[in-house]
Amino acid sequence: IASKHSGVLIGGGVEGYVYKGLGIGVDGGALESESHWGGFLNLGALYNFQKAATDRWTPFATGGFTFYSGFDVNSGIHYGGGSYYWLGKHHGLRLEYRGVVRNRRNTYHDAYFRIGLALRK
Repeated sequence: IASKHSGVLIGGGVEGYVYKGLGIGVDGGALESESHWGGFLNLGALYNFQKAATDRWTPFATGGFTFYSGFDVNSGIHYGGGSYYWLGKHHGLRLEYRGVVRNRRNTYHDAYFRIGLALRK
């Protein structure tokens, strides 16, 4: 397994629920790795383990496909999980670990720790 260095990821996305806690999502943006910038697009599914609408912490799991632009390896699969921390009824923080496995001549495993703003109706 070839190792990769730390980088910066900037982006945004949306997700929607199709049945109870099961949902689909898409996100994308720009990624810097080893002083090189490129783009990414993630398409995936997620499961939200929220038990009550008043829960402040809401854990989730996610997985799907990742597509890159501007890097040697153009696609891979992602997996991960994390939690929403709801600051109020309509806004909170999203804390997430996401791993991406991609393969060409070598197998690369990229790890991302993501923090974002979460909004809901």
